[in-house]
Amino acid sequence: MTSEYRQWGFLMQKTQRIELKQIVTRVRPPRFVVFINSADPHWQHTCERIIEWFSQLWGGAYNFIIPTDGENIDPVFWKLLEIYQPDFCYQYVKTIRDLSIADPQQYQSIRENHIEDRLKRSSSATREIAEKEIKEIDDLLVLTCKNN
Repeated sequence: MTSEYRQWGFLMQKTQRIELKQIVTRVRPPRFVVFINSADPHWQHTCERIIEWFSQLWGGAYNFIIPTDGENIDPVFWKLLEIYQPDFCYQYVKTIRDLSIADPQQYQSIRENHIEDRLKRSSSATREIAEKEIKEIDDLLVLTCKNN
């Protein structure tokens, strides 16, 4: 049986050891940088989605969006990164939902292709069921089509 005692208002067991842990706090909001595809034909819409996210963050007005081809960053933006020293770096990955906002016609074409493919693969699927299934996964699909 272990005996108990109080230390600094906490109930402790004699077999427990007090451990020191480091806690990091900041007096400023975290700094975020989001990298986007510099060849994105809908870059304005992509930036709007990122700004929407930034607006939900403490200090979001001071975050950066940096264009890149996935391998290179323009020297001007490297200089900004050096000065800004972000705490977190993210890459924006577009979803089919992004395309539905930026290019509704292309989105509808891709959606129709998915529905037709679903109907071909299943003899028991109806158009209504296929449309419902596609609608449920729209936000989860990562856009893999290339824009030429």
